[in-house]
Amino acid sequence: MVERAGSTSLLIDALDAIWAYIGGATLSSEAIAQLQATCEHVAPDTEEHASLYAELALITVSAICLTLQTILDQQSATAAEVAEHALAAVDAYLNRVTDPQLTVHAVDPAFDAWIASAPLLASERQFQQENIAAARMITMLQDHDIARLRAIERTRGIQPFIRGLIKNEMPER
Repeated sequence: MVERAGSTSLLIDALDAIWAYIGGATLSSEAIAQLQATCEHVAPDTEEHASLYAELALITVSAICLTLQTILDQQSATAAEVAEHALAAVDAYLNRVTDPQLTVHAVDPAFDAWIASAPLLASERQFQQENIAAARMITMLQDHDIARLRAIERTRGIQPFIRGLIKNEMPER
């Protein structure tokens, strides 16, 4: 995943299972527990990895585990936490790449306000709102709806591997 902490293919397997569930497949509580354990196993230890992407990878793993938990407990509050994780990832990314002070320093309210209004974060918020509005209009989720949503999700976010920000040293599946 990040700095060889784990396998992205294992996370992709979990995402594939989530999308299959959305498409109508069933997931047993045992399968969910196994997927969660696998995801947690490949999560990077942010104490051991200094890369700014380690924190983002950890947030991603948490979001995947929470999505699996949502399938298990069917609670909208758990699903809302996934959206919060998406915003937290963008916030963390902006904090790390745009903070002009490289050394440890006190929180700057003006910098935090700038991040809150940054185009990348605003785009993520708008994207989530558009997805919620689109989901409300769907009365019966069809295969083409799932394919469209999945295609959109694959192009969102920071995309560190695709953009060449970090090298993916794990073999592709």
